[in-house]
Amino acid sequence: MANIRKYDRVRSRFICDQVKSLNENGLNVYTVFDRCWSKIPDALIKKLTGEELSQYIRLHILPTEL
Repeated sequence: MANIRKYDRVRSRFICDQVKSLNENGLNVYTVFDRCWSKIPDALIKKLTGEELSQYIRLHILPTEL
């Protein structure tokens, strides 16, 4: 249950941070986030905080999705 709330917190933060740059590239921010989230291992989701997950997505996963 806690991971669902963490998902929502990270998702809303990601959308706020990335919506402008992704829309400029013609990408849907929601589908990009879902693809990024699916690439994070479950153990890492449980270990990291919401802020750390946001940073992990931005630094390690998002560049490969663009």
